[in-house]
Amino acid sequence: MTDDEYPALWRAEDYDLDTVPGADARQADYAERSAAVTVHPPGELDIPYAHQHPRQCLDVLPPPGAHRAPVVLFFHGGYWHFGSKDARRFPAAAFNRHGIIWVAANYRLTPDSSLDDTVSDARAAFAWVYRNVERFGGDANYIVIAGNSAGGHLVAMLLAGGWQSDFGLPEDAVLAGCAISGLFDLRPLLRTPANEWLHLSDDSARRLSPINRAPPPTPHVAAVAGESETEGFHAQTSCYLSFLRRHGIKPSLPRAQSHDHFSIIGELGTEDSEIFKTLVEFTRCDRP
Repeated sequence: MTDDEYPALWRAEDYDLDTVPGADARQADYAERSAAVTVHPPGELDIPYAHQHPRQCLDVLPPPGAHRAPVVLFFHGGYWHFGSKDARRFPAAAFNRHGIIWVAANYRLTPDSSLDDTVSDARAAFAWVYRNVERFGGDANYIVIAGNSAGGHLVAMLLAGGWQSDFGLPEDAVLAGCAISGLFDLRPLLRTPANEWLHLSDDSARRLSPINRAPPPTPHVAAVAGESETEGFHAQTSCYLSFLRRHGIKPSLPRAQSHDHFSIIGELGTEDSEIFKTLVEFTRCDRP
């Protein structure tokens, strides 16, 4: 892809999130709502999915009496540099009411770890859920992944084919995925302050871009950016949607009117939102 395609993709200012109004208040609200989440047996917090680093852990929040329940595994945002699953527990109550297990995962952050490490952690978290969710009442055949911003990038990397055998998983282990406000072509970030902690080269940016990976083996993919997102994030989503369509995948397109990069996260706990409804529908879809 050249600079002439999706011009907004390449403007550094369109990746600046410091000017989004009300961002800190939104994040504080999500953290407060998440702190109020009550964990019922057999749910558990801070479960290690690997043992190299304290951030390699996740929360499993099932509905009471879960049996062969579908799962939504969520990856938080934060430019791969900050953020935590601890402030993303709040959607559990809404998904639990629909009989769905909510899992939120942490991962190693840059610059102390590389982006390759972060992607590997996301894959390891999924592999752990696939092998262990049955003991929480879940069904490993019905795992849907979701994430916002940097988490949207991780979702697209997990949706891609070609990595599953390294973790002992079948190619179709991921049932479906929804990337919210994601980043799919990382080359424009070489021009932004984000590369101060990402330390990407042109080669690694290409290799770690979902649009340069094998296409998803599942047809159940959604991608969305908030109506009030910066143009860079709209261009990133358009770029990914074009990639999917070129490979014969017809993506779902939930709408998020009036939402910016931070307010859109609240849609995960809002049962009448299109993002929430899409994820619920994905947990009920037939396997390819």
